[in-house]
Amino acid sequence: MNQRDPRLGAAAGLLVVGKNVPRTDAISKVTGAAQYVADLHLPGMLHAAVLRSPHPHARIVSIDTSAAAALPGVKAVVTGADTAQRKWGCFRPDLYPLAIEKARYAGDEVAAVAALDPETARAAVDRIKVEYDVLPAVLSMDEALAPGAPLVHDDTEGNVAHHFAFERGDVDAGFKTSDVIVEGTWESARQWHTSLETIGCVAHWTGGRVTMWCNTQTPFLARGRYAIALGVPESQVRVIQTEVGGGFGGKSGDDNASVICAILAHKAGKPVKLIHTREEEFLASHPRMPIRYWVRLGFSRDGRIKAKEIKVLADNGAYTGKSQAILGAATVRHDALYKYPCARADSTLVYTNLVPTGAFRGFGNPSADWAVEQAWDLAAEKLGIDIVDLLRMNAVEAGDVSPHNHKITSCELKQCIDRAAQMIGWQEKRKHRQPNRGLGFGCSVHVNGRRSFGDWDGSSAIVRINDDGRATIISGEGEIGTGTLTVLRQIAAEELGFRYEDVDITRPDTDVQPYALGALASRLTYVAGNAVKRAAAAASKQLLATAAAQFKLPPDELTVINSEIGPRRGRETDFRSVAAVVRAHIYQPDGQPIIGVGSFDNPSEFPDHSRYGNESGAYNFAAQAVEVEVDPGTGRVNVLEIAAAVDCGTVIHPAAAEGQVQGAATQGLGLALTEYFDWYNGTPTDPNLKDYPLPSAAMMPKLHVAFADSYEPSGPFGAKGLGEIGLDAIPAAIANAVADAVGVRITELPITSEKIYRALHPGAFAQEPLVPAAAPKGSVWTRLTTGKPSGARTFNPEFIFAQSVEEAVALLAAGECALVAGGMSHAIRRERTGFPQAKRLVAIGRIAELNAMSVDARGMLRLGAAVHQQLLYDDPRVRQGWQAIDDALEAVGHTRIRRGITVGGSVAPLIGGFDLPVALLALQARVTVAGPGARRTVSLEEAFQNRFAKDEMVVSVEVDPLPARAGSVFFKYMPRNVLEIPTVNTAAIVSLDADGKCERARVVAGSVSWKPIILDLPQLVSQRLSVEMLREAVQEVRSLAQPLPDVRGSSAYKCEMAVEFAARALTTAWQRAAPGRSQRR
Repeated sequence: MNQRDPRLGAAAGLLVVGKNVPRTDAISKVTGAAQYVADLHLPGMLHAAVLRSPHPHARIVSIDTSAAAALPGVKAVVTGADTAQRKWGCFRPDLYPLAIEKARYAGDEVAAVAALDPETARAAVDRIKVEYDVLPAVLSMDEALAPGAPLVHDDTEGNVAHHFAFERGDVDAGFKTSDVIVEGTWESARQWHTSLETIGCVAHWTGGRVTMWCNTQTPFLARGRYAIALGVPESQVRVIQTEVGGGFGGKSGDDNASVICAILAHKAGKPVKLIHTREEEFLASHPRMPIRYWVRLGFSRDGRIKAKEIKVLADNGAYTGKSQAILGAATVRHDALYKYPCARADSTLVYTNLVPTGAFRGFGNPSADWAVEQAWDLAAEKLGIDIVDLLRMNAVEAGDVSPHNHKITSCELKQCIDRAAQMIGWQEKRKHRQPNRGLGFGCSVHVNGRRSFGDWDGSSAIVRINDDGRATIISGEGEIGTGTLTVLRQIAAEELGFRYEDVDITRPDTDVQPYALGALASRLTYVAGNAVKRAAAAASKQLLATAAAQFKLPPDELTVINSEIGPRRGRETDFRSVAAVVRAHIYQPDGQPIIGVGSFDNPSEFPDHSRYGNESGAYNFAAQAVEVEVDPGTGRVNVLEIAAAVDCGTVIHPAAAEGQVQGAATQGLGLALTEYFDWYNGTPTDPNLKDYPLPSAAMMPKLHVAFADSYEPSGPFGAKGLGEIGLDAIPAAIANAVADAVGVRITELPITSEKIYRALHPGAFAQEPLVPAAAPKGSVWTRLTTGKPSGARTFNPEFIFAQSVEEAVALLAAGECALVAGGMSHAIRRERTGFPQAKRLVAIGRIAELNAMSVDARGMLRLGAAVHQQLLYDDPRVRQGWQAIDDALEAVGHTRIRRGITVGGSVAPLIGGFDLPVALLALQARVTVAGPGARRTVSLEEAFQNRFAKDEMVVSVEVDPLPARAGSVFFKYMPRNVLEIPTVNTAAIVSLDADGKCERARVVAGSVSWKPIILDLPQLVSQRLSVEMLREAVQEVRSLAQPLPDVRGSSAYKCEMAVEFAARALTTAWQRAAPGRSQRR
């Protein structure tokens, strides 16, 4: 029966908890009222830019900032000499705000500028001259641990930042009694947080104190660290949390951005704003820590776990941050998942001259699960036991205690395993297997806070009941976009008996709110929720005592329902508003406000050096099943379904909870399949989302989410944490599914198409030459090698709207001019190099002739250069008559992109990797260009051979109609299954005679040579085609291809894919040419 009012009955349950109430931040975000760092504008505010080391390891010989300081608009320039020169860091102080004497990774902050605008600040950074003495660098853990290796920090022998080992129980005896032993080594990878909002801060000094508006997850912890770095008492630092556009651990106060911002503000005497560009976020934030994880497991013949041993090496990067704690979590936490009788571990944290690593959603769990959950899958195979049955028989239960004294109070892991298997149809799909499809499983355990920063993991809260009958929660915990403030309001409303909308909550301000640790370790629902519940209970007790005097009834005979208070068994008309009761209480002699104070300390233990101790008062669990399909011809993985079942106790806000699991699973997909880029000499070669794509909506699988029927006795209304666990086991489950599908087990993240293809087709690479790594080329790399920031510099090109082709040609011929159609290339260039393409930008979008699109009487398609590709995509004549063009437009991506790019913008650069030109080449299109002298029309093939003159512009493209029995097609192969630059794109046309024999066949392959490969295939003419014949006909593509290796594949893999997709294109074109074939759309 409901504890608040017996009239509601047992079926009514809780009134606010468990309901999908409106989110606290919903209206402000959708209306644009939410204040992120970028939205803050203080009077006289300056803007900052940072100079970063281009070298992974170098001694700083000298820094000359005079030219930067002399630039008009510059108000402050700082180097390490302008700082307190104090090292800071979460567990191991090893980081200066600006480099002192040495730079230790490519991206290390060396100097910074504050100026009137961002463009001037960046231009000033360009003028800073640094003399470096480049030192040998250690760019891997193996290099760092080699005898005599260069030291990243001179005071750290052997580059070992941290080490610990333990043995719990008799591990050797466990393995001796094991009937089946499995072992292996797995490696995880860096993963960047890539929040929608990058790290940022506004800092302003007044009266010897600095106020810092930060998008930090941990305002109070950040305040303490920033004070150390600035060399001032903590009382002189005030941190106010702005709206946070996603954190995932990346905004937990370990980076230098906010400190540098405060240093600049102090020197300039004015407020300063510093916001990372996306590129800087890749260079300077602290991504997930990669770990090499050797694991050995022993089992009895019936599947019971007997022993576990691991050896762990973790890449700390150049500075420590939270990596020491992450290593600990990766070492011990998994042991609370299954009933391990004994465990042994040896774990080492290694300094390297690479970007520092740090906290990321999952905090070490994904790396441990990546290894251990695959080892369990190997054991199931070796034992001949279904993995679901093996995991279930060994799953921990309530009352169990791990070898490290983790005490399991509530646990529905078995229920999660059963529900995940049921949702994905495990048994049915096992019985009816399909070729190249596989199922995988993985489980995980996570904490609800932990004692990381001392022997306290608590929270405090104040709940004030105001004279208008509303309640205000005063908490320092904050919000990072996960819905925490909403959940805390629900908990308070439930405890008070208030309507949800009658409860408010403040945002963190270290001068105002009580001390709090912030958003980390999935602690807010459990730890902060308990503190808020206790504060609300204290306020409720005062409110009932006050009402008791007014009603002249004992407090236990009163109740609060929907913000009204009255007798438990009285009539509705006997109830009064809370506002009336509170006002009467205040407005009397010696009246007092009603204020409840509550605190909660996690009932956990502070682990010792070997990580022994119950690290959390409660643990949450998850089981995840995955179905994949693998293309054996490419190695590409298509994730078809994910089923995630989570034990998080009582679900406070079902919609928000489901969203957290969905988002976590998406990040797990990214870690497994898409999120990686190329490196050269310790530096990402193109640190942007172009080379580091996130999972897109188009690649998301069918996703099932369920929550276990669970209750945590120590949680607020039985709730536990949720935010991280949904990510942890996804990569391992995908790898297990790939192994089930095609027999290939990937042990090193990411799971790439090329790794799988190489394992399936080892003979294809028998003659592969060894190609030494070469420095990248291009404007981005040129700028990265100087340490200069991305983003625009001060530059104001003249913008001209041409009214005719002749006017545009004349302007182009005059020099220092560039054409603008969609404008995308100019925007990208300015962001990457700092400057537009020319001093004069000529817009041609208003020229009527260039916007014309027609199909003439004989069926010829004519496209003006300024025609947007969406117009083509929407035209049924194109869809029916030139399917290769339609395919290419579909491959561009989505409506927004097609509306932004034009026919001329795709054709004029003559880049073979662009989609539309490859399709047009297969269709033997012609292009008309205009120059100062005259117009001329040439085949597009000829244009690719001879190029256009610099003073020529594309006017139109013409494509002839296809014969009646002809088929055309375009393919774009992106091995990560997300929209990005293709590894290869191919197009083909095949026409047949009345007898079904080949009349003409042409195939084009782009992106694998400096110009497209075009093959006309006369040997197929008059032949009755077959798949084998077509595949044989395109083998020449392999020898003609000259692809450059990059993040999308090695040269050898790209050659194989060029042949594969040339064959697929020809085959599909042939199938479309056959009578009766249906259209694609």
